[in-house]
Amino acid sequence: MGGDVDDAMAKVSTLYASDSNGKPVVLTETGRLAPDGGTFTEFGVPSVGTDGTILFAAETSIFGAPSWHIFSANVRRAAVARVESMTIPDSESASCSPLLKNDVYPVGDGTGAIAFIAPTQGGSDAIFLVNHGRFECVAHTGDFTNHNRRIVNLGFGSLQMGAAQELIFEATVVDERDAPVPSEGSKAAQMRRPTRRSILSVSPGRNLTEIATERDDGPSKRAYGPIFGLPAAVNSDGRTLIAFINYSQADGGAAFLYRDDQVTQLLSRGTDTNLGRVKYVSVGRPALSQDGTVALSGTVDDKRAVIRVASEGPPQAVLLEGRKAPGGSRFAVFGDPALTASGSMIFGALDNKDRDWFYVLDDASKVRPLAPVCESAKPVACATPSSVMSGTLYVNQSGDFAFLGGAIKIPHRAQ
Repeated sequence: MGGDVDDAMAKVSTLYASDSNGKPVVLTETGRLAPDGGTFTEFGVPSVGTDGTILFAAETSIFGAPSWHIFSANVRRAAVARVESMTIPDSESASCSPLLKNDVYPVGDGTGAIAFIAPTQGGSDAIFLVNHGRFECVAHTGDFTNHNRRIVNLGFGSLQMGAAQELIFEATVVDERDAPVPSEGSKAAQMRRPTRRSILSVSPGRNLTEIATERDDGPSKRAYGPIFGLPAAVNSDGRTLIAFINYSQADGGAAFLYRDDQVTQLLSRGTDTNLGRVKYVSVGRPALSQDGTVALSGTVDDKRAVIRVASEGPPQAVLLEGRKAPGGSRFAVFGDPALTASGSMIFGALDNKDRDWFYVLDDASKVRPLAPVCESAKPVACATPSSVMSGTLYVNQSGDFAFLGGAIKIPHRAQ
């Protein structure tokens, strides 16, 4: 995009995670020794399991030869063992052997199962599930859904894990019953079947199930549009809840909740809130808690906002552009929020002084900044990272979090 690559990489050079007190600490950073004997050179987006275990893919370099691997980490482990390499079992089939060439966005359930999307040695893409040494591919491009549509693309970065290792993801499908259309960019009169975007579910031993698919009717006969945001999924007492955003030409963006095999529309452009009318719904990943509460970013009466939709009552704009932020500045831009089971919300924001950091909104609508990163040496000194990437924030239902940011520069006070 015309920017400096080294500068961009510096902004995601450090992996941060919460400690037992809910304060951010440095987990690892580029240049540090990796468990495979190389050095870390690039990090993928982290995820956090229900037990607080952090999963992430990273590029390491050994004698100048780069390669990608999957790692697990936990700040509650001893410092020398906080980061461990994940062993991916060998497969006898090329169609179920992963090629890790970049970030595969691994996710886990906190009980030892992990899943990720990656290309295969056989040339297709697949969803891989590793569970206590058992390794399988639960879906491939080319597989058919419960509506007899063929998957032609798997949405890298979209994967989420719900209850009982149910995997939720975005994909592109083709319905052979759709009328052919001219191929894009083709000078000849070549025809092809039109594609559809879809949110799907799959788990071991179960068929691929479409949750919502472009041009199919959703709630109130509203046809789903061509753009889906990243889905969110949580385990709620043994069942999977799913939240997602969809865009259609009819009403712009709308938010949906899938529960007990039914999809409900929560809000859309034009929905009234306590502070005005929704004008825009961000096509990001919405926040979702175990009780079905959903939160998302958007605009209300032309002001950037964070909107919370509980299982009962109308949508509430809980944060609005211009609100006073801790420290005296004012909020200008909000990132996608995250919800915890206790009702707290963690979100990234940029203030009117171009400072970006994370904040916590508790159930009493009080906003406080996330604690700065502190060193353990005496005397203790603290600082915030040089930059943070709010789009990499991942929070589990217990409030454990991880994110990528720039290096920390803690000023050392004179002894």
